[in-house]
Amino acid sequence: GGVPQDYEKAVFWWQKAADQGYVAAESILGVVYARGEGVPQDRVKAVFWYQKAADQGDAAAQYALGNAYYQGKDVPQDYEKAVFWWQKAANQGLAAAGYNLGVAYLKGQGVAQDKGIARSWFQQSADKGNAKAKEALQKLFR
Repeated sequence: GGVPQDYEKAVFWWQKAADQGYVAAESILGVVYARGEGVPQDRVKAVFWYQKAADQGDAAAQYALGNAYYQGKDVPQDYEKAVFWWQKAANQGLAAAGYNLGVAYLKGQGVAQDKGIARSWFQQSADKGNAKAKEALQKLFR
């Protein structure tokens, strides 16, 4: 049973929902354009949709937008903006964003270097089951 996967049709409906301001659809369109599923890959459009969803409080989009600013491939690299968006996502409980904040504080990227704050973010993220954060705690803070 089931319906065959048809990303093009799905994108059509997600686009309709996103055009009406439906935040989950905006976030999904960000992923779809980033991966090129059902549409030609377009990382600039991905960032556009991530931004719209992030502005409305979508944690996954905030995390993705932070990653885009950190990497600087699709937008100008901006560690402060990366930290800003990761902070919003982490405050909503997204463990991967907390891990990234730990790295930012450890390296002093976008924030003043602070190993104590880095450790705190790694611990919060590890407590939520993030394996990278657990590894960072074991390697860096024995």
